Amino acid sequence: APPSRTEGLLRLSADCCTGRNDGLCEEAGYYVSKRWMKTLLLVLSVVFLFFRETGSFSLPLRMSAESLSTHGLNVHRGAFTSAECDKMVTMMKKLPVQRDVRVQEAVSRFNYFDMTDNRFSEADGNCPYDWIYERVMEFAKEEGEPSPVQWGFNVKESTLQTFSKNIEFVLLHEFQGDKGDFFDWHIDTKPGDGTGRTVNINVMLSEAGKDYEGGGLYVGDADVQPKKGDLYWYPANYPHKVGDVTSGLRHTFIIAMKTDELTRLASDYWVRAEKNFQSICGTTIPAKALETPAPKKEGVPPKWHMLRGEHFASQGREDDANDAYADAYGATEQAADYAKKFDEDGQRMVAAGKMKESLGYFKMACRVDPGNPLYESHRAAIETALESVEQKKKEAKGAVGFEGE
Repeated sequence: APPSRTEGLLRLSADCCTGRNDGLCEEAGYYVSKRWMKTLLLVLSVVFLFFRETGSFSLPLRMSAESLSTHGLNVHRGAFTSAECDKMVTMMKKLPVQRDVRVQEAVSRFNYFDMTDNRFSEADGNCPYDWIYERVMEFAKEEGEPSPVQWGFNVKESTLQTFSKNIEFVLLHEFQGDKGDFFDWHIDTKPGDGTGRTVNINVMLSEAGKDYEGGGLYVGDADVQPKKGDLYWYPANYPHKVGDVTSGLRHTFIIAMKTDELTRLASDYWVRAEKNFQSICGTTIPAKALETPAPKKEGVPPKWHMLRGEHFASQGREDDANDAYADAYGATEQAADYAKKFDEDGQRMVAAGKMKESLGYFKMACRVDPGNPLYESHRAAIETALESVEQKKKEAKGAVGFEGE
């Protein structure tokens, strides 16, 4: 059988290399060049299509998940290109803007919310966020087992439609340096609030040190240090903060995930939250979800303890909440002043004849400044007095019962 064109070219090539058939080498080179030209055109076509979709010739860096010290925090470095980040900022800034300043929650920033049905992926492919959702799902499906976070649905088997149906809202956060924007330590959900919130998904859209200064992101005891294009998520009930932005503009794209409240209650979502508080705070509290309470840590931000107290209070665990609040006061530089104030308030309650109410103040004084002999003596005196009153009531009831027989 006659040789194929490929076989013929290989033979010509071999002959050229050995000095034979010199006259045919030019023809061989022509065919090889033509073949390489087709390959080059194919590669350029792929690059052009990528540029048309992303606006950039830079490819996203595909790196493995980086699990930092806070369990449940997952960081995927370079998940989005710089051009894709700019595209998100442009897209989100078409939405109405809200100036968000709340003194009590210690937050100052700008929000561009989308709570419309546009955030839901539909079969017609008109959702403007589908390409972002797909990227997030791609990384989420690479998580190990068991999943570090409680999504509230099977994210690994979800479609675009099921994923988007579990989105509460999408949002662009803008922190402006000239306004000193920030968001102090907070959590986004507590037991019993009915929100069903589960996971916060973030994409960093600005470059620290170039687009803005300050504005560090902290999730629990983890300093995330996100770079432009990084994708990261963590449970919405974990303490997190954005430090003061001192100059420039800091943008982040947010996807707030949710599930129904019954699914959240049936999972170990709140147990994980409590274990996280245990890990970052340490405690003197015998939390029911934990077998061995850890010793109280030094240098813990007081707000962590306060948030933990709110977590307990929302579950009706008053004693645990008061212990956490006491840890918050005790972690401040004014701990001695707080303890003195609690003791003085207790004495005022006693003077007003409110002995039961006074005990709570004396206990707080002892919790904030443990080992203080004055506060301990006041607490012990009230406890003894209250026990004596209860004993007399029991004796009185017994006497009445004997006489009636």
